[in-house]
Amino acid sequence: MKSEKIRASLWGLISGVYLMTAFVNPYDREISLSEVILQLSGSRGSFVMGCSLPELLSYMLRMLPCYAVSMIWGIDLYHHFCTAGVYVFSRCTNRLKWYRSILISLFVKVCIFETVLTGTVILLSSFCFRVKFRQDGLIILGCHLSVFFLWNFSWILLMNLLALISGSSMAAVVVMGIQTIGLAGLGIAGFLETRHASNLMIEKLVQLNPISCTVLGWQFEGTYSMKSTHALLFLTMCCIVVIITGGILIHRSELLTDNREMEMM
Repeated sequence: MKSEKIRASLWGLISGVYLMTAFVNPYDREISLSEVILQLSGSRGSFVMGCSLPELLSYMLRMLPCYAVSMIWGIDLYHHFCTAGVYVFSRCTNRLKWYRSILISLFVKVCIFETVLTGTVILLSSFCFRVKFRQDGLIILGCHLSVFFLWNFSWILLMNLLALISGSSMAAVVVMGIQTIGLAGLGIAGFLETRHASNLMIEKLVQLNPISCTVLGWQFEGTYSMKSTHALLFLTMCCIVVIITGGILIHRSELLTDNREMEMM
């Protein structure tokens, strides 16, 4: 477990250096903590992210660390499922206790990764620029960490559960496919904006898209009538659903004797 924490910290450090270098670039060498945090989810300076193609591509680049850890830990945990399969699915009398230990381990790693990532961005920004720490920045920081704890944890766990059913390759395709569809949905919203479509229709299209929960600029600027409380509640509910579904799957699954990877070939 200690080595896994070290690896999570290392990934967070590398990701933080990448995000700060690429996306935190204030014009006058002075920036508030709130602006530093908002840069991590699509904002550009004081401008909130929109739904145009260039802005969505920039958003994808900011989300690369999240995609990377989803692929790494998704496959990593699935391998753990397979390695422990004989014990867990045939000899373990309390599968849910084993499942709970896996959930705790995963959540701890996700928290370490995201905390180190965000801390690295803030620390490097403080060295390079004059960062103004205010109460609103601390609130946004807390919201950012909460959103991405839940976001990364849910997707990584979902990928592992899908891997138990269809193999790791198909699970990765499904998870990344869903997120790509979500981005396409934001692109549609941007297209409708250029065609001066109904604001209500655009707002509903954005609000019903899970990816919108990660764009903190929309929540704190009131864009598309997004609220941070709603985003956190939605992500929490999704996380609970995935956890419960996983518990049911682990409880009912038989011994993993089939080669899921070969079945997909």
